[in-house]
Amino acid sequence: MGPAAPVRRCAACRTRRPKKELLRFVRQSHGIEIEMDPEQRRPGRGGYCCPDPACIDKALRRGGLARALRTAVGRAEIARLGAEAVEYLREHSAQELRGKGGS
Repeated sequence: MGPAAPVRRCAACRTRRPKKELLRFVRQSHGIEIEMDPEQRRPGRGGYCCPDPACIDKALRRGGLARALRTAVGRAEIARLGAEAVEYLREHSAQELRGKGGS
């Protein structure tokens, strides 16, 4: 039996899920800019959210993601990150549906 998959907690709903099932946001150690990290490979402090627009919105607006990343998140950055995440989820879902339909 292999090692257990890493588990992380959603910054909004606090649900524990396998790391691969969550969307990662990262704050680079040399600055305060926050970016979405869907590949989960960028260096820096990470925070995780369920891949659900409601969870992402809640984590951004109520400060759960800011606490996880240990930084302040401004209103403009909240809007930008929310839009990026929703667009990523929309594209990702469409790709999964196309992949399943072609099999």
